[in-house]
Amino acid sequence: YIAIGALVLGLWQLQPSVSMALFLLASAWHFGQADMEHWRSKKAKFTQLIWGAFVLGFILLSHITELIPLIAQMGLHEVVYTGLIKFQPLFTVLLALSSILVCMMFKKRQVLETVIFLVLACRLPLLETFAIYFLFQHSFHGWRHLKVLLNTSNLRMWVSALPFTLASLLFFASYAFVAAPIVWGHVFIFLAAISFPHILLMHRSYSN
Repeated sequence: YIAIGALVLGLWQLQPSVSMALFLLASAWHFGQADMEHWRSKKAKFTQLIWGAFVLGFILLSHITELIPLIAQMGLHEVVYTGLIKFQPLFTVLLALSSILVCMMFKKRQVLETVIFLVLACRLPLLETFAIYFLFQHSFHGWRHLKVLLNTSNLRMWVSALPFTLASLLFFASYAFVAAPIVWGHVFIFLAAISFPHILLMHRSYSN
């Protein structure tokens, strides 16, 4: 797990644009897989990627102004964020059309509710929007899946996760103390490193 994370960090130092593309692709697949498995969707597996790409794309492209300095901190080439600024009006139309298309494609109440949240969250800051979706939908679905898979209780899972929770809180507190203000681009690179092995393991658990 640690070795895969370290490999991602090394790749990010060498090829940040490639690493970012792989991270977005893997995250889109993971988000879509977690939602669709929880909703017991009968659609083909590739539609999980479509849904995940829609959710992730909507969150990012509806917050272009905040996204640009973030990806600049992550080492991406200037052409990436100049392109985002240039095509920002097009993204607005694309998000509106894609919202209609995904509702027609999946025809699920949960999909409509998520789309409504994403539209309303355009008025929220980027980090808050991502945190709300990540914590209250994505993580909730993953937690429920692991609870069933491990045949255990919420309390036992909380106790098992406690050392990692405390370690992560200590890490972020130390980072905030040493590197004030927090450079969120660096935080997301770290999250990408620990996300890749997590995505692989969760994919195996969903496949089984």
